[in-house]
Amino acid sequence: MIKKLMLSILLLSSTLLAEKAILIDIVSENILKVKHKNKVERIHLSGIELFSKANNATKNINLDIKEEFKKEALAYLAKHLIVGSEIKYAIISNDGIKKVWLNKNELNYRIIRDGYALVNLNDYALPSGFKMRMSIAMKYAKDRKIGLWGKKEKELLALIDTTKHICGWKHKKNATGITKMAILREQQDALPKSVRVKELKYLAILSSANN
Repeated sequence: MIKKLMLSILLLSSTLLAEKAILIDIVSENILKVKHKNKVERIHLSGIELFSKANNATKNINLDIKEEFKKEALAYLAKHLIVGSEIKYAIISNDGIKKVWLNKNELNYRIIRDGYALVNLNDYALPSGFKMRMSIAMKYAKDRKIGLWGKKEKELLALIDTTKHICGWKHKKNATGITKMAILREQQDALPKSVRVKELKYLAILSSANN
């Protein structure tokens, strides 16, 4: 629980703690190639699923459709990320390839809400609260037929295991108001009181330094 809280604090204070790099290339829906401190490396957009790997157990969708989705997602990223420009990101974990959360308009979240990506619920590095928030954003895009959902909803649904997606996939009620702060508050409340006070002070220090 403490680890999840610290990850949440990291994302909340990402402006203060952000890494900076120059974007060299957009490799896939969730991999970017960057130049960081004169070294070329790859970073992984945490929480974003590759269409080629999405629900491979299903036989209801062919590879050409998945490739079409990939091209659309890459075009979306190209609109928001300019090769040669500086990007900022918060590192969530580093297991040979850094898992990151892009600072620019919370791009990990926005690409889901704009309907050009699927949530990777198997991303162990991303706190469950953020998976929930991204899952809600995906349902938001589906219900309003945003992005790819307005073009091929049936095919996208074939790539999703709806039994794993909470946040309304089986319910009529839409919950769209979950914010990063709401997730942090929930995690704080679950901590022992002694630890909670310490983490609140830490957050206050970060907030003060960030203003």
